[in-house]
Amino acid sequence: RIDSLLFFWMTVFIHLALRSLLESTINNKYWLFAVGASVLALFSKQSAYMYIAGWVVYLVWVKEWKLLAKSFIVTFVLVAALSMGFGWPDMTLFFRNVILSLASKLNPWVYYSFSFKQLIPNLSVLLGFSFVLSLQNIFGGKRKEGVFLGIMAIVFFILSTGSAFKTGASVGYFHEFVYVSCLLILFCLFQPQAEPIQGSLKAQPFVILFLLLSFADFTATQVEKKIFADFLPFKADYIHQKEVQQYIEKKIKPNEYVAVLYGNNFRGVPLQQMLYKHNLAYQDDVIRTLYDTHLIDYREFYKLADSGKIKYFISPLGESFYYSTYNYHFSKKHYSLEKEIHNYRIYSYKP
Repeated sequence: RIDSLLFFWMTVFIHLALRSLLESTINNKYWLFAVGASVLALFSKQSAYMYIAGWVVYLVWVKEWKLLAKSFIVTFVLVAALSMGFGWPDMTLFFRNVILSLASKLNPWVYYSFSFKQLIPNLSVLLGFSFVLSLQNIFGGKRKEGVFLGIMAIVFFILSTGSAFKTGASVGYFHEFVYVSCLLILFCLFQPQAEPIQGSLKAQPFVILFLLLSFADFTATQVEKKIFADFLPFKADYIHQKEVQQYIEKKIKPNEYVAVLYGNNFRGVPLQQMLYKHNLAYQDDVIRTLYDTHLIDYREFYKLADSGKIKYFISPLGESFYYSTYNYHFSKKHYSLEKEIHNYRIYSYKP
């Protein structure tokens, strides 16, 4: 997943920003490198807009207007250069794929099930410490690092919460907030002149103990799910899909395509990845959301369908001819059953 690269750039961004605050003035090379890291993070995954929002809020708070202007210039130059480098000759690719694709549906049920229920019970202690320390450092802290981490924690939490209402979101959207919150708490415990719990040796063991118990509870929950999950049906189905893959790859030509339909219990999902050289859509629920918003033009799909370039479609749903990704019904006149492998029906195009 691209989240690994995002986490790397986030770590680089935070490290360079904190390093810049150790200098006599924040207007230095480390800060500009940190700004560059935030832009590279944005090109890794669009949720990294939080990093840019974070340093903007910080510079406004400390009234570094000249550095804010310089940071905007660096951001603009990097965005233009990367857009040209990755999208030439169509400079709008970055905007259409990264910005417009954010416009997915809001779903409160998704937030409650995949974020709230996972985050609040397990990390409530961390949330409490983070908010208290953030506000105290922002409004009364003596160290620039504490102010920066406090602002980042608040900004990350607010924007992560907003993003978590989107269809397809989950508790993973809060990993930046957790990361920065842990840094802030450790900073307040062990750095001189930090606010507000450094200097109280009696408090340190209890704070660390509470945090360790929170993370232990969260980890135990995940381990418990894995221990009691029954993976045998998925393992067997994976082997069946490998047989379908081998059959298709022996027959399909380089310029031909295949459409894989979803089934119950994620049937067909691994097969989409196995046939990546020919498959038209990898996560059709996401693409269907974009289709419904009409933000991206998918007419090329219908051209492929009408010209017979979609050589096969594979259905784990029995007689289904409906491809939900593009709200499309394959024609029974042109597609007939060629073979069935472990209840995966392979339909081939006939002119």
